Amino acid sequence: MCLIDLHSFSDQIIPKDYTHEGVKTPDLCIGTDSVFTPDILLNMVKDEFEGKGLSVKVNYPYTGCMVPNGVMKERYTCDFIGIMMEFNKRFYMEGDRVCPEKMKMIRDGIREIRRQIRVQNV
Repeated sequence: MCLIDLHSFSDQIIPKDYTHEGVKTPDLCIGTDSVFTPDILLNMVKDEFEGKGLSVKVNYPYTGCMVPNGVMKERYTCDFIGIMMEFNKRFYMEGDRVCPEKMKMIRDGIREIRRQIRVQNV
């Protein structure tokens, strides 16, 4: 099972202690877990969106991904992987409106990642 945790963020509401002086926030922040995010999944997401021209950072400004409590506490046995994708609103918004072309780019990228997960049996 693969959990893709999707969010968006705005530069205006990031707590100061989440950012580093002089380091610009990316178009996409990929959050990972040291146990439940395999490198192959991280690379799929990174390659897909960098290939579309987005700036990408791993675990910046946010870290981690959702892992169900039952999996984390080993109450359930299943093959579980997870990743978080936080898209910066400045990437897909134009003023107070969503840019349809950029939302389509995000949707197409997520669909491609899901396809790759199935094909590669990640």
